Amino acid sequence: MAQQINSKKPADQAQWAAPVAHWASVSRLPAWFDLAFIVLTLIGIGVSGYLSWTHLTFTPIICTADLSCDTVNRSAYAYFPPNWGIPVSYVGLAGYIGLLGLGLGRWRVAAGRKGSTARLDLSLFVATLIGVIFSVYLTAMELFVIHAICWWCVGSATIITLLFGIAVARVWVGNDY
Repeated sequence: MAQQINSKKPADQAQWAAPVAHWASVSRLPAWFDLAFIVLTLIGIGVSGYLSWTHLTFTPIICTADLSCDTVNRSAYAYFPPNWGIPVSYVGLAGYIGLLGLGLGRWRVAAGRKGSTARLDLSLFVATLIGVIFSVYLTAMELFVIHAICWWCVGSATIITLLFGIAVARVWVGNDY
């Protein structure tokens, strides 16, 4: 009887090997989240880099016919704090570069399977949350104070919101997805 049970054990293992192998390959799916995060931060660097360049060189922004992007970029709220601070486009550029560094670090740790990504996930969550809050503030200033919409800024707000969504998914589900 004992031999009969032991003889079935390898068959049972073979029966479960295919589904386990399938789920092991699916667990690599989070690499797509890492890749999407990195690509989005590169696009954010492009947007904020362009806005920084136009701010630095006083070049008109490629925008709609009403020049609302220039209106926003030349307003008092284009600086943080308003009127005398650092240009918001520079803050955005620095933020996206920092997010790219954290995203690449997370990708490296996750690909190497050395160490936990939990702290990096939490750091990305906090950083993107700050970015979303700042973006909401800037959008409110555009809508209610400046009365002009910068479509480049809307693009940046969309990017940071998508990055925040990825960060929330990582923290919510954990390292196992």
